This record gives sequence, C-alpha cells and structure tokens, in this order.
Amino acid sequence: MSKNSNRVLEYDGQSGAWIGTVVDLASLGMSIPVDLVFGPNDRLYVSLSGDESVARVDVATGAASAFVTSRSGGLDSPAGLRFHPYRGSVLVVSQGTNSVLEYDGATGDFFGVFATGFTGDSLFFLAFRP
Repeated sequence: MSKNSNRVLEYDGQSGAWIGTVVDLASLGMSIPVDLVFGPNDRLYVSLSGDESVARVDVATGAASAFVTSRSGGLDSPAGLRFHPYRGSVLVVSQGTNSVLEYDGATGDFFGVFATGFTGDSLFFLAFRP
C-alpha cells in the first residue's frame, strides 16, 4: 500500500518482486489509505483517512466502492481495521473519537461503538488473540 500514490500494490511473497497495482484509489477519487485487510469474501478492505471511510476492492477487477461511507457512525480519522473473528463484523479504529467502531461485515452499516476511552495516538491497529 502506498499512501503517497494512493495505490494498493502487489508484490511476490517469495522474491519480493513487484507484480503490479491492485487498485489505483486516486483514480477512483479515494485518498490516503492507512490499513488493509482481506475479508471473508476474498475482497480487500482499505481504511481511507482522506475520505473518512472504508473502501471495498474486488481484487480480480480492481473495482472499488465505498463500504463504510464517509463519517458513518462518527468515523473520524480511520486507521486499523479487522474482521471480528466470531461475529463477522468489521471493526475500525476511529482515531478522532478515540474509539473502535463496529460495522456490519456484509453491508457496512453502523452497529455501534465496540470500545472507547483511548487517549491520544495510543490506538492505531487492531489484532485478535487466538
């Protein structure tokens, strides 16, 4: 992922050789990718701090669309995102509100606040412990 060029790039996992651009977000009017994760449906999800949203990318075609719409549920400065391992929802770090927001994993609709009370830049990425 390249924040400066607003592109998601693909590299060979063994050699590190550049394969190509998965999606050029700038050409779709989207900006400043922060984090990405593959979803259960083999689509790529990208948090976009420039758009205050999350995009869903069809890797096969390079087509992208808004998944979590701009500022949905109070989303402000999105950073890390992960699929909840048990509920299938999408959790997005909202740095501007010092919280983690939860969205429907199929539709992107806002469910509610998953966690809150963080201070400053203490929260950026998410991980689940097995």
